[in-house]
Amino acid sequence: MVGVLSYSGHIGRYVPYTIASGLVAPVRGHRNELRFSSRDIVVLRTAIKLRTSEIPRRRILRALANVKKGLSDETPLSGLHISAVGDTIAVRSGETQWDANSGQLLLDFGDSVTKNAVTSLEASPARIEQRARMAADWYAKAERLQERDPAAAEHAYRQVIELSPMPHYHAYNNLGAMLSRSDDRCSDALMR
Repeated sequence: MVGVLSYSGHIGRYVPYTIASGLVAPVRGHRNELRFSSRDIVVLRTAIKLRTSEIPRRRILRALANVKKGLSDETPLSGLHISAVGDTIAVRSGETQWDANSGQLLLDFGDSVTKNAVTSLEASPARIEQRARMAADWYAKAERLQERDPAAAEHAYRQVIELSPMPHYHAYNNLGAMLSRSDDRCSDALMR
């Protein structure tokens, strides 16, 4: 713990809170001192960087706990890019960015500057897997609806295209074929 405390005077205040919330899991050394893993140190540094952005400690700890709760077991919290964007705690995994407290997706218009960004150590596939499962469910629904309710099938295929983390070529193909069957919708198939 002395090594952690010497890193920054502020970090010592976060240690008990992060341990109590389960964000870090130090082990006891031979002299009963706390020993932190490098991932624990990254989490503590993230909390400090967010705190320097004037975000309240409770919101930081709640946000980090929310993010950790949404991760798969094999993905560490330290594997995400977590930063302050204004008074919002933003989490980025690959191309996806969301609000850590609400879970709401955030749009990046390219001109916002991210303050106090923490370097990502590894990307988390948890969100991508979730979106892929949702897209697969919508695709199965679209296939069932295609013959008896074309309007609902069209909506379902569009959901697949929207949710799928990768281009879903079967959904594009089926939607295009479905739209091209109707003379008045054929141009829609070409435009999308």
